[in-house]
Amino acid sequence: MSKNGDDVAFRCENLALSFGSTVVWKDVNVTISLGCVIGLIGLNGSGKTSFLRTLSGLLAPTGGMVTGVGYAAKPSIHHCVLLEETNLFYPQLTCQEMVEFYAGVAGARSAQMESLVQELGLLPVIHHRVQALSQGYRTRLALAFPLMSPARVLLLDEIFNGLDVVAIELIKNVFQREAMNGRTIIVSSHQLEVLDKMADTFLVIHNQTIDAIAPTDIRGKYGSLQALLTQ
Repeated sequence: MSKNGDDVAFRCENLALSFGSTVVWKDVNVTISLGCVIGLIGLNGSGKTSFLRTLSGLLAPTGGMVTGVGYAAKPSIHHCVLLEETNLFYPQLTCQEMVEFYAGVAGARSAQMESLVQELGLLPVIHHRVQALSQGYRTRLALAFPLMSPARVLLLDEIFNGLDVVAIELIKNVFQREAMNGRTIIVSSHQLEVLDKMADTFLVIHNQTIDAIAPTDIRGKYGSLQALLTQ
């Protein structure tokens, strides 16, 4: 997926992860470029979250190594940001206050903050308390933090919960713009039809290893993402 140089977000060499005698994945050799949107797919329990945590530096592999501009053995907001399903909210705050908090942590300028509020469609609820937001709006709000960060790589784990077709299109447009600006976004999700609309390529966890497969190859050989995972 990439050649040598500063365009490499992650390079995994002979990467392996086990928990006791249970092998999660092994012999993983993939190189991930900067400037793309990648869908990470696999069956439940295949190790998608563990892979994202390994890339983020939060989880040490049991074998092999990870290098690249997105990787730091000690996690840093300047390398990559991992957003998991867990809420990053103070429910008593308003959406506006939460976005301002994110901007302060991320070191974002006010213009960047205001632009993201519009792009993520948060204006209708900007003065609502977080505890009153629907799941879809909470998801949009949660995405504001990694998008405002200086990280060149974003790792997003199951972040499509509660999103309608309008929100998905908004987020797709934001992701594509970020990729054009040189950022890599790796998204794991069981909502394959959503990933299929926005990913440039896929990382597929299957049979205890991880391979990079282009969408055209998936459709040509398997017909669909679902067929690939169940074959």
